[in-house]
Amino acid sequence: MTLYEFKQLDEQEQIEAVWASVQIAERFDNDYAIVLYQRDSFYIEVYYNRTENFIRNIRTFANVSQLEPYLYNTDISELKG
Repeated sequence: MTLYEFKQLDEQEQIEAVWASVQIAERFDNDYAIVLYQRDSFYIEVYYNRTENFIRNIRTFANVSQLEPYLYNTDISELKG
């Protein structure tokens, strides 16, 4: 699936496509858990409102520079030789 194809899906189909993706990171911002998924050659951020228990937003991107907010929360100690 391409980023363009994902954006053409309706909301329910996007959510189903997210569940078929790989979760790679998570971060928190106030009442939101922002979960990062990878799907083929693009990324999907799902903004979950933790207080009210619903998905607030789904954001997509392909540019790896937008992964920066997740770099500080990723433990790479096991990768060191």
